Amino acid sequence: MTTEKPIASLSLDLDNKWSYLKTHGDPGWERLPSYLDVVVPRVLDFLESRNLTITVFIVGQDAALDKNRELLRAIAARHEIGNHS
Repeated sequence: MTTEKPIASLSLDLDNKWSYLKTHGDPGWERLPSYLDVVVPRVLDFLESRNLTITVFIVGQDAALDKNRELLRAIAARHEIGNHS
């Protein structure tokens, strides 16, 4: 009997609704706020409670915003970040 933990590949795509609307030419995309400041802390707490590491894919336009720098640092402290643009 083996005592090794099973291996799985986990990733999380953090696409805000605005990115889909913008992609499809909907002019109302700019009215929609980002939900990263709500989702990221919750996801990181969940992952830490289960000692999991994942790759988090973030839309480049969200990653480039100064207001998201702390969120990116929090993710990068333990997880991999990918550009999802």
